[in-house]
Amino acid sequence: MNLADKRTAIDPTHKNLSLSRQCEILKLHRSSYYRPEPEPGESERNQQLMRLIVSTVNRNSPKSVNKTSPLFPVF
Repeated sequence: MNLADKRTAIDPTHKNLSLSRQCEILKLHRSSYYRPEPEPGESERNQQLMRLIVSTVNRNSPKSVNKTSPLFPVF
């Protein structure tokens, strides 16, 4: 059963089983029930960004975290 199926199977208005218990039965983290579905392609984009960050840090010395901070502007 995939994540979408598990979310659909949960009945938040069930009288005998709490939402927490239903999540436990389905082996679904409760936060996954509340978390919105990712937009198509979002996870691939996040993976690309993570690979870029990891490769940048790995290419440099352990102190490179301070060197990479200008790449990530503070908002």
